[in-house]
Amino acid sequence: MQNTKSILTLATATTFGLCSSIFPPYKNAFSNEPSYSNSTSTPTLSGILGQDLPPLNSNFLQELLTPSEENVAPPQLTPLEKCVLQLDYDSQPHGRFVPLAKNDHLAITRPRNSYGHHALTTTLDRAACIMYEQYKSPLRVNDLSREHGGKLYPHKSHRRGLDADVGMYAYNSQDGYYTTNASLQHRSKAYKDFNNPQALEANWRFIKTLTSGPSEVQYIFWDNQLINRLKKHVIFTHGSEEWKTHGKYFYPEPGHKTHYHIRIKTPELKKTT
Repeated sequence: MQNTKSILTLATATTFGLCSSIFPPYKNAFSNEPSYSNSTSTPTLSGILGQDLPPLNSNFLQELLTPSEENVAPPQLTPLEKCVLQLDYDSQPHGRFVPLAKNDHLAITRPRNSYGHHALTTTLDRAACIMYEQYKSPLRVNDLSREHGGKLYPHKSHRRGLDADVGMYAYNSQDGYYTTNASLQHRSKAYKDFNNPQALEANWRFIKTLTSGPSEVQYIFWDNQLINRLKKHVIFTHGSEEWKTHGKYFYPEPGHKTHYHIRIKTPELKKTT
């Protein structure tokens, strides 16, 4: 029994001595003497380990706190920013008549009649792209002009590459989707897919986007009843000043109950016509 106690005592002392040699008591921050008191001074890492350490790399903490490029989320782009990046207008020909581009946000119904002035095609392309990013519905495009202009039956205009017939936005509340392919007039009354807040707001956003550039809109020919219906919605929702700014482009015209007729003002052509 006595031998057992001696062995345990020796083992304990040996272990304590070994630990003390590996982890000596930390040194006081202001002296070289070991301190076991409850000092308020913060022990240094060198004092705790009992050896001098190289200085900490100043870039280490910054690298630790800065996320890697792989973990950084991509910036959230607005519909306009996405379309500016997607559409390369400078690479398009700047002749008098250029074809409207084929893409996901334009539904061209008559390709042979989809030619227009560069100012017209870029303005339509931009507006359709922004609307598609927001509503996921391509803009239906009927007639612009023929490849070399001239008379286009049955239109009285559409000869100079300045005019375009495009669809109106409808909202199907039952299935929850937007479209510009619906026929929205029946017996002089607008269908419910147009005469609802969602569709009216989508049409107003299209008009605002269209009249914001890059080229100046001269007229938007449309049915007078539909103009008044949209006007009521805009004034009630956004105020009269907004209607004055963007609604001034509307011009009542019979025979335009199912589509917008857009005419672009171009200084280049104004000099020669």
